[in-house]
Amino acid sequence: GALIKVWRDSNGNGVIDAGEAVVATQQLTTSATKWSISVPLAVGSNLFLVTASDTAGNRSTPAKLPLIRRR
Repeated sequence: GALIKVWRDSNGNGVIDAGEAVVATQQLTTSATKWSISVPLAVGSNLFLVTASDTAGNRSTPAKLPLIRRR
């Protein structure tokens, strides 16, 4: 199954830059059809990118998530 990683997009450019942290991961089973991941939210704006990697280590292009605001 795929390894899902959620990255904090610190500068909001939609690219995984050096120093941007992985804030959550989940290893999916080969039969997984849906999943969820919890991430820590800072007060203010939160921007994240999500990638999936196969068992060979090939990583997908990052998917940009909508802005999440925490008060």
